[in-house]
Amino acid sequence: MVKLNYKKAVGTALSMLFGVFVLIGIFNILSPKLGFYDSKIMPFFWMAMNLVTVASMAIIAFNRNNRFTIIAKIGAFALIILYISYFINHIVTFTTDNTNNIFTFLGNNVSVILDTLTYGAIALLLFGLEIWNPIKYIGILGYIPSLIASFTIAKLNDIPTTDNFEQYESLISRLDVLSYISWGINIITLVLIIVWLVKKPIVPSAQSKTIDII
Repeated sequence: MVKLNYKKAVGTALSMLFGVFVLIGIFNILSPKLGFYDSKIMPFFWMAMNLVTVASMAIIAFNRNNRFTIIAKIGAFALIILYISYFINHIVTFTTDNTNNIFTFLGNNVSVILDTLTYGAIALLLFGLEIWNPIKYIGILGYIPSLIASFTIAKLNDIPTTDNFEQYESLISRLDVLSYISWGINIITLVLIIVWLVKKPIVPSAQSKTIDII
């Protein structure tokens, strides 16, 4: 029963986490193509995604099951703190018409710093959990394109579009490719999590036995 509770808690939490990543990926890819971005509505979408992420990590962070390692809990608590701060930042930017941002003290490389912290927290979380190794490795791999995208955005912000139009377009194309790669990997990770969650454990009686041939 302890194993079932642990697996259900981890599976639910990770399904929520990567479900958010997949949903955000869908939005990032489709919104420019379909033109349904609304600056007055989207802050509520981002805040909702932040709250779902916080709720998913709370399942792990505040679970008393002793199978949750310190490393996993540190990763979960770090993600809770990060996504609560993202939630607060969305409130601040929305109520001040994008004139204020709680992360301005981080300078021009704010996206790089925040994504690096998020990536580190996800890595701690996944490596600290008792789950399929493919979920660990592919899940961590999926955030690498997002991290590269952050560095690309930082570089993009330093390029005047009027002077370096070709380089600007090249970086935009790179961002599109990175978005597709990250989205695809997150979908694969989510599918693996669901399969692992619903897969029944193999009982000893069902395992194959060796047969001695005389």
